[in-house]
Amino acid sequence: MKRLFLTLAAALLPFPALAQMPAMEDAKPECPAVIHAPAPFAAIAEPHPANAAHPGDAVAVSLSGQPGAFLGEVHLIIAKAGTYRVALDAPAWIDMIEDGKPIDSSAHTRGPDCSGIRKIVDFSLKPGDHVLRLSKGALPTIAVLVVPAS
Repeated sequence: MKRLFLTLAAALLPFPALAQMPAMEDAKPECPAVIHAPAPFAAIAEPHPANAAHPGDAVAVSLSGQPGAFLGEVHLIIAKAGTYRVALDAPAWIDMIEDGKPIDSSAHTRGPDCSGIRKIVDFSLKPGDHVLRLSKGALPTIAVLVVPAS
């Protein structure tokens, strides 16, 4: 019994050291100075100031507030029903308002490493005017790009 206890104790010795190692998800890749987002997200690298956008436009949205609580919105004009991807270059919450009500997202993910894209959220949208509301932003300006999912 004593031998079994010593064997188990010896097997557990390395685990406290492993607990101090950073998680792999915290590791960030080394990225080049110039980022290259994959198609169809390449436009996010050169956003233009605007308060309204169409799919394929990258716009720089100015947010008000304080770090971690910046908020703002941009009007989005959708011509054809479908699933659209909203990409951001900085952390923020994304809400899509359709017919005056928030709608649920259909998917979300991170952007590819070294692409300059922080977050991608999909929404099923019908034609018409929508409001893309950003909140809890980390930066006072966020680049936003909306593209069809397919």
